[in-house]
Amino acid sequence: MSTTTITASPTSGRTPLYKSLFVQVVVALLLGIVLRTALPDFAISLKILSDGFLKLITMIVAPIVFCAHVSILPLRRRSKAAHPVRSRR
Repeated sequence: MSTTTITASPTSGRTPLYKSLFVQVVVALLLGIVLRTALPDFAISLKILSDGFLKLITMIVAPIVFCAHVSILPLRRRSKAAHPVRSRR
């Protein structure tokens, strides 16, 4: 009977830079600046994309706030039952 050992290649604990949200935002800002400088007409024609993105963001904010509020209500009721407020006399 022979035994086979499989060794895993060492992986570094660092994630690639392109997966970092900060790096993605900085690259997008730089790309927007270069695009605006090099091709202003094309950059202006992309305004519809930014308008659509902003409308999507504003559409999603209200449901997120509502869900957060509704999910917190049972926790508040439970904490008030556990810690009743004493009246000062």
